[in-house]
Amino acid sequence: MYEPDPYLSGKLEAHGAVFFDAEGRLLVVKATYGVNPWGIPGGVAEPDEAPRATVRREVEEEIGILREPGALLVVAWQPSRRRTLTESQRAAGWSDRLHDGVQLVFDGGVLTSDDIAGIKLDSREMADYAFLDVHEAVERMSPLHARWATAAVHARETGSVVYLENGNAPR
Repeated sequence: MYEPDPYLSGKLEAHGAVFFDAEGRLLVVKATYGVNPWGIPGGVAEPDEAPRATVRREVEEEIGILREPGALLVVAWQPSRRRTLTESQRAAGWSDRLHDGVQLVFDGGVLTSDDIAGIKLDSREMADYAFLDVHEAVERMSPLHARWATAAVHARETGSVVYLENGNAPR
């Protein structure tokens, strides 16, 4: 059995996907938690879970769609940071400090009208969803998540993979 080395630091690993409708609008979801809850479907990886498996699981849990992730679009590293918690999150023992980590964003593709009709939000995690013009969508997100989403859209359009550090291209 694997025993973690207490001297090695933990890293946060989370993955998501960008989805679009036939008009090219970006799917954004509103979480039931957090100060700035709008983002793309996705979440934190479980131990020994591959990134694509994380995306499949999180998308199915959050919006009820089982779909294989497409191409990798964004590799994003973020430094450790503090986050603002709600009273209920504090009461549940959530930490206000997030370790540094890696976020991968995959192409979820274009959802058909049948896919969209089949969206079922997990009410414990998701409060709402919308398909929005990319500029309108990123206005709802935290600055960091907005930069990830914008980079994913650019990568999808150009057929490239974008690497970001703290939401920005390294200099």
